[in-house]
Amino acid sequence: MNANTASQSESEPPLFSLLLEHSRVLSHLAGSTDIAGFLKQTVEMVAMRLDAGVCSIYLYEEASDELVMRATVGLKQTAVDAVRLSKGQGLVGAAFATRKVINTQDASSDPRYAGIPSIDEELYENFLAIPIYRGAESIGVLVTQRPGAKPFSEEEVVVLQLLTSHLVGAIESARVLLEVRDETPQTTTVTAASVPRHAEGCSVFPGTVYGPARVVGRESAADSVRRMARDDGFGSMDDLDRAMAATREQLSDIQLRLADRLPEAVSLVVDAQLMMLADEALAQRYRTLMDEGMAASTAFARAVRHYMVILARSSHDYMREKVQDVADLGFRVLRNMESTTAYRSVDLSGEIVVAGDLLPSDVLMVAAENVAGVVLVSGGITAHVSLLIRSLRIPMVLCDDQDLMQLTDGAQVLLDADEGCFYVEPSESVLASFQDRLRGHAGNGAAAMNANPETHTGDGRRVHLLANINLLSDVKLALQVKAEGVGLYRTEVPFLLSSFIPTMNEQVSIYTNLFENLAGHEVVVRTLDVGGDKMLGQYDDAGEANPALGLRSTRFTLHHKEIFDDQLEAMIRAAHGNSKLKLMFPMISSVDEFLLARDRVLICRDRVQKNMKQDILMPKIGMMLEVPSAVEMIDCFIPHSDFFSIGTNDLVQYLLAVDRTNAKVAAYYCEHHPAVLHTLARVCRQLCAANADFSVCGEMAHAAKYIPFFIGIGVTQLSLDASFVAEVQAAVQRVTGPDAEAYVEELLSAESICATDAIIARRKSLYSLA
Repeated sequence: MNANTASQSESEPPLFSLLLEHSRVLSHLAGSTDIAGFLKQTVEMVAMRLDAGVCSIYLYEEASDELVMRATVGLKQTAVDAVRLSKGQGLVGAAFATRKVINTQDASSDPRYAGIPSIDEELYENFLAIPIYRGAESIGVLVTQRPGAKPFSEEEVVVLQLLTSHLVGAIESARVLLEVRDETPQTTTVTAASVPRHAEGCSVFPGTVYGPARVVGRESAADSVRRMARDDGFGSMDDLDRAMAATREQLSDIQLRLADRLPEAVSLVVDAQLMMLADEALAQRYRTLMDEGMAASTAFARAVRHYMVILARSSHDYMREKVQDVADLGFRVLRNMESTTAYRSVDLSGEIVVAGDLLPSDVLMVAAENVAGVVLVSGGITAHVSLLIRSLRIPMVLCDDQDLMQLTDGAQVLLDADEGCFYVEPSESVLASFQDRLRGHAGNGAAAMNANPETHTGDGRRVHLLANINLLSDVKLALQVKAEGVGLYRTEVPFLLSSFIPTMNEQVSIYTNLFENLAGHEVVVRTLDVGGDKMLGQYDDAGEANPALGLRSTRFTLHHKEIFDDQLEAMIRAAHGNSKLKLMFPMISSVDEFLLARDRVLICRDRVQKNMKQDILMPKIGMMLEVPSAVEMIDCFIPHSDFFSIGTNDLVQYLLAVDRTNAKVAAYYCEHHPAVLHTLARVCRQLCAANADFSVCGEMAHAAKYIPFFIGIGVTQLSLDASFVAEVQAAVQRVTGPDAEAYVEELLSAESICATDAIIARRKSLYSLA
């Protein structure tokens, strides 16, 4: 080495020399098969250069879907190839799942921490995790740890990020070679604490609750039935008869408990279960098996499994979904056979249910048992269940983390359904940070009841707050919070919850109940909006590659006029003499489509008039603006439609070409995208200029940061879930017209999402007290 080179080397910062040294290691690796040696050299070098007591590399193993510790210095070497973490588990799993650096001085106090026993990591509280990835491929995590009071600096974080980007190709190769080497699973495993202390997901309905956990369905209903169909079994026909009777009693108990809360839904769901219990073909099958000498439990389980297999082979989604309904019923009967005590109703007041899956009947059951909240770990939810949860106002979060099913019943947990977070045995500091919100949610009910009957901006502009109604049970809250009417009644819910299309008389009963309870209030009733993520029983089309752009909403009802006409006649009959009814069509894309749907109303009105032998008042007829083609042609619709409702959820989806139910593209669903804001501003200003009757609904309608924007573009009617009325009223009262208009002009001047983000953050004082 010459003098100049030596001098340069001596003056290099230790962290910069780490990169140079690792380049030399990489050059020696070329053509080598010593993968473990390469990884060991890497962790030793990082630990030495950063003066860290510990450095470890975790690599993702595709076969097991786990992160495996592949090299370490500072921890016990028995941990190598033995410590395995699920994605999202602990701080390492969180860094991998989120692709974000985690740098903390107090690792064990972090709610995401999951201790690994017997490897001495508890000695190192300073913790730095750097995710390793290339493009869409997540590869692993580089972890460094230190004892004492010396945290990792920002410089160290940056250099380690550069290092991981430098070695990502070599580490990816190492990961693949190690997976080939490890085709046979490791027999000795040191596992981290199986239940994470913190999990993140998405909120279904907001709320913050703290209480004991109750895990249900550690084994799925279908798996239970299959297992019991293989067992030797137990019980006689008398035992099975008693179990069937107990199951009927359970279902009847659900009906009684929820009769006031969900009058139209309970009967539709529970009646279908009771019908299955009385099915003679099912009974004949298990009786035949018992006559051949089989125990009652095995015979019944095999009879149920037989129907599960038949349904599972169907080419139709709605038929395959019935597998779970049949399994659910079979599991209830078999569980009652195993029980040595008579059926008693269950009270889960204050408990937070953690479940692997939920059927609509399960939601009704947990609601009847007064649960405080729900965590669903399957990672997915049907539209049926989501609507029920929202109408029952049960705080709920979706967390795609099966390890939560290992929770011990009674463990204290904190459910933050406002932000989509879940904490297991939260520390005192975590609980303290949530005390205000826990108290706030407890007092929200009283605050909502104190809402004013009218809403005005700070300078006196009138804004009408209307309620969205999913089920009849929502009407009570809408009246309590002094909503000025109903801006959207979703008629599809009874259809979605039933195994059969509700008859015209059943629909007349539902709509009559609605109109009677809302006497004197304006009610906007939306015709059947199914398809997309809300498939309707036997009318789903298994051949549709993209249901969101397929036969849905008004397209569906015009295609199935027998369903459309029954619904329209039921509405007209129920609203006889009610001048407040406004009838609305969803997902209209052309004037031709609107006129065809309106003609069906005229035909049905004439038919009802003829049958009732008296004049029937024609309701006002309007449409939702949620398809870009309709927005573009708004001037052509104004002469034909009596009113409009701008549906922001679908409008954003179609404007941005983003399926809002697809988690893979969720980040692209952006309500403050400049194209969305410009479209909303343009159409609202056109409607105002024509003096048209219009409102805004969807998630944007209750988001505080958009309230000044809507006021600034001329919106005077917002339709939202009744639980948000008081909150939105307070937001409206904080805004003045000039401030709102200035906010609009500033947002519309932005050309990028980053720019609108910055404006919304900078102007937070306009819409928030925080």
